Amino acid sequence: MQMYAKSSFENQFGPRTQFIVAGQMTSRSGMGAGNVVGTIRHTFTEKFNVEIGSSLLKPRIGVLKGTYSIDPLTFITGTAQVRNFQGPAPLIMTFGRRITKSATGYMTYRTGEWAIGSWGPVFERRHEFSSLALGVSSQNENKAYQVEIQTGIMQSHLSVDYTWTLDSSTKLRVGANVSTTTGINASIGGDRKVTQHIKVGLAVEVGLAGGVVFNIKVKRLGQSITVPIILSAQLNPRIAFWATVAPICAVTALDMAYVKPKRRRERMEKIKVLRKVHADFIAIQKKEAEEALELLRESTMRKMRQEQEKDGLVIVEALYGNLSATSEPGLVANVTIAVQSLVNDSQLIMPGGHSKTHILGFYDPCLGEKKQLKIRYEFQRRLHEVVVADLASVAAPVRSHLLAQ
Repeated sequence: MQMYAKSSFENQFGPRTQFIVAGQMTSRSGMGAGNVVGTIRHTFTEKFNVEIGSSLLKPRIGVLKGTYSIDPLTFITGTAQVRNFQGPAPLIMTFGRRITKSATGYMTYRTGEWAIGSWGPVFERRHEFSSLALGVSSQNENKAYQVEIQTGIMQSHLSVDYTWTLDSSTKLRVGANVSTTTGINASIGGDRKVTQHIKVGLAVEVGLAGGVVFNIKVKRLGQSITVPIILSAQLNPRIAFWATVAPICAVTALDMAYVKPKRRRERMEKIKVLRKVHADFIAIQKKEAEEALELLRESTMRKMRQEQEKDGLVIVEALYGNLSATSEPGLVANVTIAVQSLVNDSQLIMPGGHSKTHILGFYDPCLGEKKQLKIRYEFQRRLHEVVVADLASVAAPVRSHLLAQ
């Protein structure tokens, strides 16, 4: 069994300078190691920043990193790691450029250990060797991926990682790696935010050389603890299957039985407090909407009769608010007259992109909750119905709204 933990904190010194302290440790089979790294990051201009860091415990390592943005789409990064003065510092150079709206292509060259004349280790005594990697990474609200191919003297690999954002608190990750040193490896895992400050992650890694490893990761306020559990030293499909299925079932049951109900209760409490604080504002909105409906009533009824005479568009009922809570009074507003007033020449057009609370005769009956508009209407004496989100547009009549007779 192995455990890995890390934590960090950051402090701002002036508008352009930050001081970061990060600690990490690892333990396996009664043996372990750890270190603390201090880093100063300074932004000289909007295009150029530098980081200088050093480990505070042995082994001593110094790091110098600089990043320069050539233009809004292109950047270059250089990193030097100083372990001793027996040879030149290994360098890492990265050149990247945004190639689409959400994707960035990059090229990374690592020198490994190298020598200038007699200063530096000879090839046979080097522990790190040069490599060149090409990759593409992309990230947006719903998904993220990274594809990288690397070729090097001692190790070459092809790796693919993909992450889906299932909701605001849940992410699912899959990955695969083919390497000349470790063979074929695959992983699947996910992260779930269980409280405001705590995130829990579970993952299963399967490899030809590494067997089956189950990882448990907990993050809280910049601190993280990772516990890798070796389930099998060799590849075992049965263990890999149950190591994947069992946690998914357990997490799903925990989520449905505890996490989601707890969040629902907390959300409802916040909404109740919000409504209580804004009770006067909601009452004023409701009164103004009712007064507007009274002003619209006579002209709207006249328009409705005209539509009925020519078998045009007649609004039978229109409801706005939290339609899933129709049993709870006050969360749904009747806006039939307001919607009928928008009908012209047997056509109803309601633009989208903004809340319908701004329409004359509407108000927000369920502050803090998702709202929908449900319209039941007749056209050519045939009943239609449509339900749309608050920000969606509405067009009627439409054949797809027709209810089966």
